[in-house]
Amino acid sequence: AWTQFQDLVLVAAMRNTGNGNSFGNTTTFNSDTGGNYYWQTMAGTGSAIAASKADGQSSFNLGTMPGADMTGNFWGATVAYIFGATNTNQLKMIYVYDGNQTGSGSEDNNVAITMNRYRSASALTTFTMNPTNNFKAGSTFHLYGIKAA
Repeated sequence: AWTQFQDLVLVAAMRNTGNGNSFGNTTTFNSDTGGNYYWQTMAGTGSAIAASKADGQSSFNLGTMPGADMTGNFWGATVAYIFGATNTNQLKMIYVYDGNQTGSGSEDNNVAITMNRYRSASALTTFTMNPTNNFKAGSTFHLYGIKAA
């Protein structure tokens, strides 16, 4: 049960079954697809950086991943820290560190840091990841709970 944890940390190594790069992984909490997700992100390639934001979305992106046709041993890496997962007195904040390959054979990489806000004080009971296409076999997901002090 998640009720014993104050925060959650998801560590994932992901790859997509589609061909191409930077596939998304839209995610919802508690089956909520209303406009309750807000985010700001900074992403860079090593030679360029960009910032963006979105308000009132139906989901948030929990990491990006390369497609099946990208370099064979490269996986997208995502670490997501979910603050106050079971706290019913605060909105949920999700800090996502993300890295993935952006070009087959070029070894170009993209890194991003995103702060997401789920505009609900409800305790999290479920989260659902909906990747574009599917996760490729071998993708791994580890969920850790952080107990309150």
